[in-house]
Amino acid sequence: MIFEIGKCYKHTTGSLLKIIGAADSTMYGLGLVAEHSDITLSIVGNEECHTANYTKISDEEWMRNFSKD
Repeated sequence: MIFEIGKCYKHTTGSLLKIIGAADSTMYGLGLVAEHSDITLSIVGNEECHTANYTKISDEEWMRNFSKD
């Protein structure tokens, strides 16, 4: 599995992320922009080794993190 733009993922630690775009940064080179459930952004790798310990989740599961209920 590799990260895909527009898809959501859950790490074995319980943290969630959504891939929201791609970026070509000076420090990391070409990578994917990830929005994390703790409201931070980061660059993540776009190769299979970067998805270790992640599973794909539904948009609904991602959005539950932002529910006010």
